Amino acid sequence: MLVAQRWDPFTELNRLFEGAPPRARALRFPVDVYEEGDSLVVEAEIPGLRAEEIDVTIHEGVLTIAGDRKPPSSRTEARHHLVERTYGEFRRAFVLPDTIDPEKIDAKMADGVLVVRLSKKVEVKPRKIAVNVGGGASA
Repeated sequence: MLVAQRWDPFTELNRLFEGAPPRARALRFPVDVYEEGDSLVVEAEIPGLRAEEIDVTIHEGVLTIAGDRKPPSSRTEARHHLVERTYGEFRRAFVLPDTIDPEKIDAKMADGVLVVRLSKKVEVKPRKIAVNVGGGASA
């Protein structure tokens, strides 16, 4: 005799999620990097965190964005059916070009988007040297 079993999508999803390698579950946030005028701009979507929970550092030409997203403490004893959001420490690092001025960096957080604006160095422009017409070489 065949017994029908009710399919439970939550059980199936949890089984798939638990089988994923730990790296696949790591918190990874999307980033856009683009040039705008005299700046290099890094925009990172990091919803659910306040500005003071995010560390932005620059050291030896590497920009690092790091933080720690903690799960809501109100749900520690809850029985979860599906968990898709990731929690834990995160870190992304970007090697910057030599044209960035490490003293002129601005970071702002609004609506879950971190915007880091990195100003380019004022480059020394080539200077034309006038060649004067003169008397010849002296002996």
